[in-house]
Order: sequence, then structure tokens, then C-alpha cells
Amino acid sequence: MKDTGFRPPRSQHGRVAPTEVSPPRGRPLRGEVHDENAYALGGVAGHAGLFGTAADLAVLAQTLLNGGEYHGVRVFSDSAVRRFTTDAGGWRGLGWQTCQGSGSCGLRLSARAYGHTGFTGTSLWIDPDRDLFVIVLTNWVHNPAGHRYRPIAVLADVRADIADVAGLAVMDEPTGVRPMPSELRVDAGNGWPVVATR
Repeated sequence: MKDTGFRPPRSQHGRVAPTEVSPPRGRPLRGEVHDENAYALGGVAGHAGLFGTAADLAVLAQTLLNGGEYHGVRVFSDSAVRRFTTDAGGWRGLGWQTCQGSGSCGLRLSARAYGHTGFTGTSLWIDPDRDLFVIVLTNWVHNPAGHRYRPIAVLADVRADIADVAGLAVMDEPTGVRPMPSELRVDAGNGWPVVATR
């Protein structure tokens, strides 16, 4: 994971998606933590500020699917992976959310799936029963056109639909290929803000 870390150097800011155009700091953010609490801590915090690429997230996800090993290198123990990803009461493990069949994990991942979401629109779901991971990197707070609405309901539907479609696309089920739904959450648009058009 060579492209993951806190406080990316200015020379890498061209590779970083902009976070927000008009934040409380009064300047566009690129390569700078969005969360104000993490910003107050110098951009390094346990809950926000980590920048990375989809490729690096794929390495992390595959390492977890492999029980803590990647390309023959043991990164952490398989018991640590189990401890991190097992429901510790409610819907959380140690640093991971468990899939309760709703929310950004959708309805099609297995009961043992676990993941994490980010405030700006990211999510990573890992399903050990299907040997599958789903990475979604979006940004609902970046608002270059100055729209009044930041439709979190749209983001929630998109993340859940992507997880569902990925879960259905796995073809190693005993019954064969599962059919795709005729309609997705985004087609219904439930709870989406109504925006007047001209």
C-alpha cells in the first residue's frame, strides 16, 4: 500500500480528488482532511484523514480475505482478522461495521460481510463467504456548482445498489448465476430531495 497515508505531499495533490469547494476554512480542499476535528489534530486521526487509492484498498481487502496474509507475507494474524470483523454487539466489530442486510452493504452480501463507510461517500465491503470485496469511492460533499442539496439519500442508494449488484454477480453459487433485479434503489429514488428544474 504505497499510495496510502496521512497528509499527502503537495506534489501528490494533483492525484487527490477534491473534497470540498467552500468549507469552513474558506478555501477548496485537495489533499487535506475534510473533518474539522481531524484537521485540528494536524490531519492525522483515527477517524479521518487517511488518503489512498482504490488499488491500495484492494490490497487491504485481499489481505483481510486471506486471513491477514498478502503475497506470502503475514501482515497480521488470522485471529486478529476474526476479532476485528466479528460483530461485537449491535452492528459493529472492532473498527468495522457488520452487514445487517441494509445500509451501504445492501441486501445481497452474506451475513459475515463487514465494511466501513466514510463521511464524504466512500465505502469498502468485504464478504468472506463470497471471496468478494466492493470498493466505492464517491464524494457527496464536493459541490463545485453550488447546488443547495447534498443528497445523502442518493449516496446511500448508490452504495447499496453497487454492493447488491456485485454480490449478485458472483457466479460460484450452487444454483448458478442469480438474476439481477429489474429495478434498483436508485430507480425508485425514495427519500431523494426534489430539485426544481427550469
